[in-house]
Amino acid sequence: MIHATSSHRDATMILLAFRHGLRAAELVDLRWEQIDFQMGVLHVRRAKAGTPATHPLTGRELRALRRLQRETGPATHLFISQRKAPISIDGYQKMIERLSVRAKLGFQVHAHMLRHACGLRHRHPHRPSLPRAGGVDSGAIVSVPFEDAPNIPSYASLRF
Repeated sequence: MIHATSSHRDATMILLAFRHGLRAAELVDLRWEQIDFQMGVLHVRRAKAGTPATHPLTGRELRALRRLQRETGPATHLFISQRKAPISIDGYQKMIERLSVRAKLGFQVHAHMLRHACGLRHRHPHRPSLPRAGGVDSGAIVSVPFEDAPNIPSYASLRF
C-alpha cells in the first residue's frame, strides 16, 4: 500500500501504523515531542488505557520522519492536513481505504488491519511459512488476515 501513494506523509503514516501496531487515534495524535531522533525511539502513548511504551525506530523510519519534518515545517503533530491542522481519525481511515483500492489488493483494507498485521512480523514457530515484515512488502503482509493466524502472539504482547 505504501507504493500506492505519491504522498510522503501518507506513506509515513502507513509505515508507522504497521511497524508499531498503532491504532488510528494513536497515529493521528503523534507529536514531534514523542520522537527522539538522538536515541532513535518513538514514545507511544497508548489509547484505551493501554500501557505507554518506547519503540525503536528503524533507519527507514528515521529518514522518513526527518523528511516529513522538513516538508511540514513547524508543527506540534507529525501528520497535518493541507490546512495545517492535525489529520483526523476519519481522514486517516478514508485515506487507507482509498489506497487499498488503488493498490489493487483484491479486498478492502481498513486502518485497524495495519495494527493487526503488526504481529505478523514475528515468525510463528508452528507456521514458519508466514512472512516476516523485514523482507516482505507490507501490502503482502496485510493480505494475510490476522484471524487466519490466531496462534501468532498478540500485537498487544509484543516487546521490541
